[in-house]
Amino acid sequence: MTLRVRVNTEIPPDTAILRRKLLPATDPYRVIGEQLGDIARDEDLAELYEPTGREAVWPSMLALVTVFQFQKDLPDREAA
Repeated sequence: MTLRVRVNTEIPPDTAILRRKLLPATDPYRVIGEQLGDIARDEDLAELYEPTGREAVWPSMLALVTVFQFQKDLPDREAA
């Protein structure tokens, strides 16, 4: 699978405003989402992907889903 290049990694302003309105600063989903970008960067994992082939999901997105799945104690089938 090939790693797709992200054109824009910034959160759109209207989404950021909505996030601040709906999720308090201490909400675990907000904290994880904001801090995971600093921990799991796509560039750091790019060498694990083939240069050709079908486009894959970004590793940072997979990491975020995995953390949320673990937090809710969901098996793979339920998380999917």
